[in-house]
Amino acid sequence: MSLRACVLPALMALFPLGILANGACAQSPREQLGAMVRQLHDSPTDILLRERIIKAALALRPAPAMPEDARMHFVRGVTLQKGSKDKYGYELAAGEYEKALLLAPWAGDVYFNYSVVLEQLEKFDGAIDAARLYGMASGSSETAREAQDRIYALEAKRQLAAHAGVAEFSADNDHLIVPGERIGPIRIGMSYQEVVRLLGPPDHRLGTTDRISDREIDSYEWDHGEYKCDERPSTVYFFAIQDKSHGLT
Repeated sequence: MSLRACVLPALMALFPLGILANGACAQSPREQLGAMVRQLHDSPTDILLRERIIKAALALRPAPAMPEDARMHFVRGVTLQKGSKDKYGYELAAGEYEKALLLAPWAGDVYFNYSVVLEQLEKFDGAIDAARLYGMASGSSETAREAQDRIYALEAKRQLAAHAGVAEFSADNDHLIVPGERIGPIRIGMSYQEVVRLLGPPDHRLGTTDRISDREIDSYEWDHGEYKCDERPSTVYFFAIQDKSHGLT
């Protein structure tokens, strides 16, 4: 009997077929990174998945290069951002950065620029998320410190913007509905505490808890309408409004 014929039965006895098959098909760390990037295309707003991708990319040696298509979108975004004079241009730049970050979601420089352009659009929640991912992707304690300081500044600007938004509306138009943005002074992205300062304590805490992006979302009801809030960090995700005086929903 040949050596090969003797060894194979021995291996089969020590390791069941399923274990051998799984080992043969196990993905390398670089292949796992690619699989997560493909998964991100189906859920581009999944921040936790982006964090996993960044951690996986930081562990690779050599570090993964930015794909050429991602670099193209990044350069286009930089060009649009520098040349923009209004919201339209900043939106175009943000769109280019988003495309780059789908192809290279570990690219810290792109997250930094994306955070800046979102700040220019006064989309402070997104700017804060991008700043945090920038700090994580750098792999540098110094850059992480810079990113955290930027987050503190963005949180302060978000607070000022929320206050300015409240002051903007008079009693005659404070129920103006802008789909996907606000109802009167209550805007998507406000904290639960900010809503309470504007409307007072809720009339009811509804007995239902929803889940959005793996977070538990509690519902509160005021006479003005129902607001879905995340207690961590207590952010308004969406609201359902009913105009009781006109019978509209």
